Amino acid sequence: TYVYNDLREPLPLQPVQFLNFARSDSTLPINFKEIIAASSSRPSLIKRKNYQDLLVKQLWSKWKKQYIMDLRNAHALKNPNPQQNIKIDDVVLIEGDNKSKLLWKLGRVIQVVPGRDGGVRSCLLKTSDGTLKRPVQLLYPLEL
Repeated sequence: TYVYNDLREPLPLQPVQFLNFARSDSTLPINFKEIIAASSSRPSLIKRKNYQDLLVKQLWSKWKKQYIMDLRNAHALKNPNPQQNIKIDDVVLIEGDNKSKLLWKLGRVIQVVPGRDGGVRSCLLKTSDGTLKRPVQLLYPLEL
């Protein structure tokens, strides 16, 4: 990402800024400071803050949905059969029953169960609720 030498130019957007919304005014571009100063009536600022909150909520919602699908697609392209690559200590998303993908549990593979052909057929997983045994078709490896 290109960073300008001129301090009046906007700074590049960084992933950490999505996590830390309480940035100081000193990092805002000058023209943003002028806009805020020009419309400093309380109702106007409340309306802007509510709109900002709505935009952030929509951004996170879309990002979560798209990230899960992109993660799945990336693994499908990289590894046509990703279940064959699941190893001990891999972190996986565990597909849930009739739940949104955002509510699927995370688990760590503690044991792989091979089939007669030597391929991985199921895994014993450690989750926050204990241990589970699930077939590899319900597991989606995460890259860490």
